[in-house]
Amino acid sequence: MERNLSLQYVDLIMTELDRANSIITEFLNLARKKANDKTLQQLNDIVEALFPLIQAEALLTDKYVSLELEECPELYLDEKEIHQLILNLALNGLMVPF
Repeated sequence: MERNLSLQYVDLIMTELDRANSIITEFLNLARKKANDKTLQQLNDIVEALFPLIQAEALLTDKYVSLELEECPELYLDEKEIHQLILNLALNGLMVPF
């Protein structure tokens, strides 16, 4: 019973995050001038920060996600763009039926 209750909360959180993501994406698409916020940073740090959210979504779809990162040099990245890109790729990958 506790697992189902936890899954209900995770499902609710993911639904609300998807809704917020949709609103933010629409807002960003309406923006005419985009700021260039690229800074030198570690890609692995961004991936690691997203991993718990990706794991929660995997749990909802009865899938398992493992994280195997290798050394990566610092890169000039727009953290928000890369964050969204990785999240979209992971969530789209979880939608693929096995």
